[in-house]
Amino acid sequence: MTTLNPIQALLDKLRNEFIAELPGRIEEIEKLILTLDSADNYEELYRHIHSLKGAGGTHGIQIISVICHNLETYLQTRKDSGDLNSTACIDHCLKYIDLLNKTYKESTNSKNQLNRIEAKLGELTELESAHKYTALVLESSNLHINLIKQSLSSLSLAIETHDNGLKALELLLHKKYDLIITGMEINELNGEALISAVRLSKAINKNTKCILLTTRKPAKPNRMTDPDRIISRSTDLSTQLLETTKELLKEIN
Repeated sequence: MTTLNPIQALLDKLRNEFIAELPGRIEEIEKLILTLDSADNYEELYRHIHSLKGAGGTHGIQIISVICHNLETYLQTRKDSGDLNSTACIDHCLKYIDLLNKTYKESTNSKNQLNRIEAKLGELTELESAHKYTALVLESSNLHINLIKQSLSSLSLAIETHDNGLKALELLLHKKYDLIITGMEINELNGEALISAVRLSKAINKNTKCILLTTRKPAKPNRMTDPDRIISRSTDLSTQLLETTKELLKEIN
């Protein structure tokens, strides 16, 4: 008779408890979406989504983290444009609730098919963006993030940001991007290691174009695990980044 590892048994117990609580957490988020008419409601909604995103990753259900990340991004965009409480915004948010509910059902099914949910999530994301390309920017500094956004503002590029390499890697295993731009020094997993991990994976971003920003003297990439371009953080970083990004986006077509 095989004795179950006590640590694994505890992890399984916590995961099962999380799944059991999931319908209640989803319902609470749905209620807040339906009453999305004030700044206070928005902040509370965002906290609930952010908490669920972290819990999904902790318990190994990464698709929950990806759904919540996308919903956070969508809500922030709608907040910036001032139409959080519009019917169109609320209806769109409820489509994410539908995906979370489907994820719960699949998580309780021994033959779960989460790939179907990933496909639906991709379709939903496409509806949101009027931009031609998507980029994930990883930086530990808001100053650097804003500099990158300003440098690339003339391009048809939807930019998402993250400051944690390990959590970004989890996201990159499930959500497709056209471009990854990362600094070397980011939390938990540095930019070089992140790109190597993405390259060595069999996930959807294995061949995604990558740019590494570093203070070191750039070397010419020549390994399979290297970024496509390495840019030095010099005084003309903005110009270099814009021109390099243009070149890489042309290669996608």
